[in-house]
Amino acid sequence: MSGIVAIKNNFNKADVEKMLDKLHHRGPDDTHLYQKGDYFIGEKVLASEFSSQDSNTEMNKIMAIDGEPLLHDTFITKDKLLDLYEKEGPEFVSYLGNGFSLILLENDRIFVARDTFGRKPLYYAIDDNGNFHFASEMKALRDYFNNIEIFPPGSYYTEQAGIQSFSSVPLFHSNIKDDPGSKDYYEKAAKLNYLMTKAVSEAWKEAKDPAVFLSGGVDSSVVAVALANLTDKKINTFAVGTENSEDILNARKVSEYIQSHHVELTYNKDDMFEVLPEVIYYLESFDVELVNSSIANFLVSKLAKEHGFDVVLSGEGADELFGGYHHLKDCKTDTELNEALEGLLRGLHNGGLQRVDRMTSAHSLNCRMPFLHHKIINFAKRIPCDWKISRDGMEKLLLRQAFDGDLPSEVLWRKKAQFGIGSGNEKTMEQVIDSEISDDEFNEDAQRYDLKFKSKEEYYYFKIFEKFFPGKGVIKNVNRWLV
Repeated sequence: MSGIVAIKNNFNKADVEKMLDKLHHRGPDDTHLYQKGDYFIGEKVLASEFSSQDSNTEMNKIMAIDGEPLLHDTFITKDKLLDLYEKEGPEFVSYLGNGFSLILLENDRIFVARDTFGRKPLYYAIDDNGNFHFASEMKALRDYFNNIEIFPPGSYYTEQAGIQSFSSVPLFHSNIKDDPGSKDYYEKAAKLNYLMTKAVSEAWKEAKDPAVFLSGGVDSSVVAVALANLTDKKINTFAVGTENSEDILNARKVSEYIQSHHVELTYNKDDMFEVLPEVIYYLESFDVELVNSSIANFLVSKLAKEHGFDVVLSGEGADELFGGYHHLKDCKTDTELNEALEGLLRGLHNGGLQRVDRMTSAHSLNCRMPFLHHKIINFAKRIPCDWKISRDGMEKLLLRQAFDGDLPSEVLWRKKAQFGIGSGNEKTMEQVIDSEISDDEFNEDAQRYDLKFKSKEEYYYFKIFEKFFPGKGVIKNVNRWLV
């Protein structure tokens, strides 16, 4: 995780430094700012970012990168990325795995790219002269540009070609049929266990101490037990939630089962409202579901950082790959389910991935997501739909089977709880806000905005958001999931 910018030099250096300062949380350990040709290229660097450990050795090529791209399942450094660019040209990004946003300036030619799923954020703005400017987060650009756009995942930019797509989310196969309980089903479950363990091993690479965000749900529990099985050391797990919430209680069960060093934090409504402005500022959203789930992510990231950790693992991505959402049970055919999963993957960049990236980066924490390893993705897209959601409605069936015996049954076969609900956030926030905002205020004041608010809660979050990010040029980038 780093914060990166590329600004055409009709701005002065002091302005670019202010933009970089807005990204300080993404990389507080070092600052690089280069001016060459028509551009300023800058980055705020986090020391745990593997790919940022070397510097730009050839000043005719300058690279700023956010993320930890993989080449052949190995973290790749800047120097090797520059070599790959020299050999392959712009298409070199199609060889890279994992999450990244990068900016490369060769002489006066700029190249910008973002990974397929949008694990790492990137935005751009176009000035009155048609010049493109780039930054990791909207907050770095908002004081200087009226209209900010999301840089599309799986795309690159050059001044000659503009924005071009180089990759898209994988298509799921809908014509595979096999019943759960078949020989192949159990063989594939064993293979998934192996692949997940390997993905967790690679995600843990270079981290000083193993640590996991543990909600007590299937996804984070799988990551935790896979990590625990890889080391003789006690792993570290972190959990947050309201007192006696499902997340707290189930995370405790998993921790006891795998014998992790477990740290938990319980919080109340006052704590939630206290951090709410920070959550919305770093998240850059007022979407109700995203904000609610981000409160727990913000607090667990803060907890891990306070205990001295720089790298943590998360279970993000499993629901989109293995069918973990309740609404997917409404799909009538395999084709419908596969298309829904593909849509969820396309939306990850301004949904779950935005939540995880922004809440961890708010505390200068590097989060790795083994479920989004390319081998897990390739595996998930080929398995039968009945192995994802069973005919009796059990979601993520094969994933659960893959770790049957490795986790407590009451946790492994527990029905999924949405992150904000499992941690106890959603009803608390809604009830308090409904009592604070009268129907008259909501109906009258909300009409001043060119937005249709779906609830008092969304309106309340928007009012906070607007203080940080005024103007329609930013609001349009907020993905309002249920509007």
